[in-house]
Amino acid sequence: DWKVGDQIIPFVLPTDLFNHSYYFMGRGLSLEKRTDTDRMLFYAGTTSLGYRTPFLNVARSQRGVELVFYQHRISPTKRFYSYNILSSEQTSLEGFDWMLGKGLKVAATGGIGANRGYAAGSVEYERDWLSVQAGYTHAGDSFRRIDVQAPLAAETTGANLRVQIQPASWLAFNLSHQN
Repeated sequence: DWKVGDQIIPFVLPTDLFNHSYYFMGRGLSLEKRTDTDRMLFYAGTTSLGYRTPFLNVARSQRGVELVFYQHRISPTKRFYSYNILSSEQTSLEGFDWMLGKGLKVAATGGIGANRGYAAGSVEYERDWLSVQAGYTHAGDSFRRIDVQAPLAAETTGANLRVQIQPASWLAFNLSHQN
C-alpha cells in the first residue's frame, strides 16, 4: 500500500499495556507491505503539526524524517518488532512478545528514543473473570519516541499495574496504578 501526503503513523510498542494510541503525524510518502509473517512500513517525509476542525484538516511540515518499522512473526506465539527513525534525533527501539500459554503473554522493548535510553517489560494474564496487566518502564524525563510538538503523549514510567476482577457479566472491580 502506497500513501502520499498527510498521514497518521501509529507507534505502539509491544510493552504498551495502558495506552494503545501512540502515533505521530507525517507528510510524505509511505509504503506498507504485509505478508503472512511480516509487516513493514517505510516512510520518507516530514513530521507535521495538524490542525483539525469539522470541515477543515490542514497540517504544517516540521522536521525531515525517514523510518522503517518492522514486525516479524517468528512462530504462532512469538513476534519481533523493530522501530527505527532517522531524523535530527534518532530512534531505534527493538521489542519482542511471547505468548507463553493460555492467556499469559510477556513482552520486552529496549533501545533509544530521540537519542535517550529506554527499557520496558510487561506481563499480561487473561482469564474469563480475571485480567492482570503489569509493566515496568525505565525512561528518562526527556525520553520521546520521536521528537514532535504534537500530539503530546505521556509515557508510563516505573511500575504500573491494572487488575480487573469480573465475577459476573454485570459486575467488575478494577484496581489500577500508573506512573
